[in-house]
Formats: sequence, structure tokens, C-alpha cells
Amino acid sequence: MTLGALLGSCLIATATAPATAIAKEAPSNPERSNHPDRPIPPEMMKQFDKDNDGKLSPEERQAMRAKMEERQKEMLKKFDKDGDGKLSEEERKAMYEEMKTKMEERRKEMLSKYDADGDGKLSDEERKKAREAHQAEMLKHYDKDGDGKLSEEERAAMPKRLEGGPDHRPGAGGPGGDAGPVKPSVE
Repeated sequence: MTLGALLGSCLIATATAPATAIAKEAPSNPERSNHPDRPIPPEMMKQFDKDNDGKLSPEERQAMRAKMEERQKEMLKKFDKDGDGKLSEEERKAMYEEMKTKMEERRKEMLSKYDADGDGKLSDEERKKAREAHQAEMLKHYDKDGDGKLSEEERAAMPKRLEGGPDHRPGAGGPGGDAGPVKPSVE
């Protein structure tokens, strides 16, 4: 899959979830939100399954919901220009356009840095180099104890945009491909 196609797929997936949730004014359905059988996307599982048991405990689910609600509020605050508490079709289009522009800028940046053969896409080897460079950069800036891993405390000190924020959402592509940005291992 080319980087462009990957980024496009991720843009749609990432943009649709918050916009859809924001646009609807349906009250929260506690029965649905506590539905333990509902499949969790792998990138969400990776981010919120803190005990790595392959499922989300009630506390882990609550943390995931809180993060999603926080993200929805951020999106609403940024794009709800008329202040009615939901995104109109026009506001949603503005959000998509901004996200599309950012994704294209990111794609061009990645290609300029890592497309060694100049074919306009990243090969597996080029993506591997991009991941390794990203990991090294993350460790350089945030691994305060120098152990080659990011502890929970070190991860918590990272800027929000690097911890699942607008520029580096799980599943957003980036140097890590389909699984989102590769984060150095956590103890």
C-alpha cells in the first residue's frame, strides 16, 4: 500500500469518528458503552490495554472513553464556529479539509526525508528507517533515565500531540504505517 493510500485511509477513519460523534446529539447510551463484546480496534487496544491481557478492564474502558470524549470536545471547540454544540455539514467539511491538508503536508515531509529511491512512496525498508528514526528521536527527547525505554512517567511528560493527539493518533499512519506512530516500548 502506498503512503498516500495509507494516509488517505487513516484520514477518513480518524476524521469520521469524532465528527460523527460530535454531530449527533443522541444522549449517551450506558448499555451500549458498557457492551463488553463490542470489538475494540487494535490501535485502541494497544493504547489502553495497560496490563496487556488482550482485553479492556472497566478502568481501561473508562480511560478510553475519557480520552475519546476529550478529543471530541477539542474537535468541537476548534470547528464549531456557530457555537451550537454540534458540527454542521459546513463545519465538518472545514475539519476534513484541514485534516486533509495536514496529512498531505505530513506525507510530503515523510517522502522528502525517507523516499531514498525517489519513487513517490515508501518501501518497507524506507518505512523501517522512518520508524527507527522516529523511535530514536522519541527516546532522545523523552527517555530521561537513559534506559532505552519510555516509562509511564516519561510517556506522561510527552506533549499531548505525541500522545495520541491530533498529529499522532493511533492508526493515523505516520512512520509506523497502519498501526500509527511507533512508540518506544514502555516498561
